[in-house]
Amino acid sequence: SFADTHDPPTGTFAQVAAKLPLLADLRINVIEMLPTNDFGSKAGWGYNPQSYFAPRVSYGTPDDLRSLVDAAHGLGIAVVLDVVYNHYDGWSGAPLRCFDGDCPGGSAGVYFFTDPAYTTTPWGPRPAFSTPQVKDFLLAGLSSWIDEYRVDGFRWDSTSNIRGLDGKGDVPGGAQLMRDGIAETRAHRPGSLSIAEDLKGWDGLTKSAAEGGIGFDAQWDGFVYPISDALVGPDDAARDMNAVKAALLGSYNGDPFQRLLCVENHDTVGNGSARLPQRIDPKDPGSWAARKRSMLAAGLLLTAPGIPMLFMGQEMLERGSFTPTPPP
Repeated sequence: SFADTHDPPTGTFAQVAAKLPLLADLRINVIEMLPTNDFGSKAGWGYNPQSYFAPRVSYGTPDDLRSLVDAAHGLGIAVVLDVVYNHYDGWSGAPLRCFDGDCPGGSAGVYFFTDPAYTTTPWGPRPAFSTPQVKDFLLAGLSSWIDEYRVDGFRWDSTSNIRGLDGKGDVPGGAQLMRDGIAETRAHRPGSLSIAEDLKGWDGLTKSAAEGGIGFDAQWDGFVYPISDALVGPDDAARDMNAVKAALLGSYNGDPFQRLLCVENHDTVGNGSARLPQRIDPKDPGSWAARKRSMLAAGLLLTAPGIPMLFMGQEMLERGSFTPTPPP
């Protein structure tokens, strides 16, 4: 959807590579892509994974992805891939489901938990992190993306559903999978980035493994919600400035730069929601109020202690909602 073409209906790695100079002009130094592995629908965000090692066919060939990464590196831009290990595609046709042909009682097969306490997530079956062969299989996927495509790290999707049941309790093997995955990533690419999307405010994610934590470099922070709520509010009575203050001064383990901050992301501007200018003024997202409040959000984002992340199109005050295909 970063591409500016409608033929094919979704963008390709080559089309993204052609637009990288625009990002370099903005002094962007990292791009964090939505999942690029093959998934189980004709178009989408990639959060219904089916193949952990294969780039999405409609996006281009493996060499096209390699060329995209190389082009980014040539412009001083690192490439971080989104990986989805908290669940697997829920559709019955997904290749790992019932891979061995034995799925008694409606289970998903040898790659997935059979204990009813851990079998399912809201999006599909949960891989059996506690099974050594399954864990090794998932870790091999990480090293493959680094070795074969030279990427610079990973953003782990929904870590709250790897380490626990939406952050509650412990899923067997989940925390260790993440520790081992981060170690594997750093072994194959020293200086690589490991980022967690958890949104539960748990500082153990970015505490070192030696100190009993997981060891991520940074984690997505809830900064987006109080900041956008304050700016969307129609008047001062609707603004909670104490919440804004807490968002600006937040940190994990005493380090604000363990936070990855945003005021728009794919979840907050998709899923039936809308871009910040659209939310501020649904009738006229190009109005003075919509534009100036959105710029205030960007000012807070770029000056607050933490790692700022822009969502594509935010820099030009894109309006409407995010979809997996290019806007008309």
